[in-house]
Amino acid sequence: MTGEMTMPPSQVQTAPARTRPSPRTLPGGAAGGAVFVLVVVVTALAGGQYAVYTGTLIGIYALVTVSQEWIIGRAGLVSLGSAAIMAVGAYVTARLSTTSWSVFPIPLVVAMIFGAVVGLLIGVPGLRFRGLYLMLTTLALQFIVAFAGQKYQGVENQSGFVVNPPHWGSLDLGSPRALFIITCVVLGLVLLALRGIYGGAAGRIWNAMRQDEAAASVLGVNLVRWKLTAFIGSSALTALGGSLYAYQAGLVSYGTFSLDLSLTLLVMVFIGGLGTLVGPILGAAVIVLLPNGIERLSGAFAGIPQVADWLSLHEATVANGIYGLLLLLVLLFERDGIYGLVRRLGSAAAGQWHRRVRRGAVQ
Repeated sequence: MTGEMTMPPSQVQTAPARTRPSPRTLPGGAAGGAVFVLVVVVTALAGGQYAVYTGTLIGIYALVTVSQEWIIGRAGLVSLGSAAIMAVGAYVTARLSTTSWSVFPIPLVVAMIFGAVVGLLIGVPGLRFRGLYLMLTTLALQFIVAFAGQKYQGVENQSGFVVNPPHWGSLDLGSPRALFIITCVVLGLVLLALRGIYGGAAGRIWNAMRQDEAAASVLGVNLVRWKLTAFIGSSALTALGGSLYAYQAGLVSYGTFSLDLSLTLLVMVFIGGLGTLVGPILGAAVIVLLPNGIERLSGAFAGIPQVADWLSLHEATVANGIYGLLLLLVLLFERDGIYGLVRRLGSAAAGQWHRRVRRGAVQ
């Protein structure tokens, strides 16, 4: 492929970029993700149907945001087509759920294959040149999928396509708790797989690219190939998230996978924190639980009907405003997101505790 520019070593003297911890310097990343998933599992299984539904939704969006962090935080790319690739996985699952290929987990595997193929078809032209080409290409994909989905549903299926529950032989896996457990298992396996990838040679190459693309190119790194690899892998995982979403919703419609969803997924990644596997999960949890918090806030103002009614009527607007405010605060004050803030506060608390212990030992 062409379009990559290299510089002689004598000219590679760029200012040091602000770096984030690499996966190797975050030994608690996988453990933290496992603990978080465990907490969500215990909480949801101990709760009612709404807790199970919310936990499943968090797991699905966490899976998608982890895949988006792969291309943003590791390869330095920006995609606006994550919702479109989710739609690909969802439509494939809806179609297979009515055929002999509906045996679980075949639809999930096929959805990942289709997602990877779409990632390849979009990534080749989008990554051929530097700049905003990939972002524009994925934006075009978003509109193409929306148009194709609308035509595919037609007049007879305006509400969408019904997705039959997953099954493994005679075992029904379509109950809310079964879907929740499946989502958590899939998310856990993806976290372990990505942890291994990031800790190996591929992770070191992406880390070098993120630090300084020109220097990485001088060292012999094929930037286009490695960016394309990250984009294809991310697309496969995003389609996997769309497949799980189809099973949970039970209905697939093109209107669900809009550009707004793509932007929301980006917000999840940045709010949670780049450079770690736990950050996107935290970002997904915050964004999913925020509407519930606004609803509770509306109930707290029950004594002031004007405020309670206004919050109820403008819940989506208030949520979007909070999304934007959180993103602005993260970009201005805490570039590592919620995870970085938690680590900073934890380090400060641990340091204070050690100082108190030393004082007590001295006295």
